[in-house]
Amino acid sequence: MDQIDEKILEELNENSALSKRKIAKRSGLPLTTVFHRIKKMEKEGIIRKYTIEIDHEKLGFGICAYILVSIQQNSPDGKKYSQKEIATYIKKMFANVESVSIVTGDIDMIIKARFKSIKELNSFLTSKLRNVDGVAKTVTSVVLEEV
Repeated sequence: MDQIDEKILEELNENSALSKRKIAKRSGLPLTTVFHRIKKMEKEGIIRKYTIEIDHEKLGFGICAYILVSIQQNSPDGKKYSQKEIATYIKKMFANVESVSIVTGDIDMIIKARFKSIKELNSFLTSKLRNVDGVAKTVTSVVLEEV
């Protein structure tokens, strides 16, 4: 990884839909260099996927919340839950969930999720998330503004 790779990544991070030709022009690099460097970074797993930035509010999902989750490692029936199992389950099962991060500190994971309304957020918390085996406690912060 060098300054050339960093230039290319900067351009892709700004707009992942840019063609290799446009990246070359904007960064002042030869097209063949851009092509080979991107292929190499994809092969090495530095570039894992290309994505888009969505305006969630325009899609009707104007409520964003961060949900701090504490895990109960042992259930009353003796089953043990790992943070990774629970995080994977939550990410897979609930379409509103944008990301799940396992963290250190007083809590075990942070969920970022989007909702159409406070009522929908409340339903998700009380009827779904808190009923997931292994979820002991949640604390929710609603995002006022994303910068």
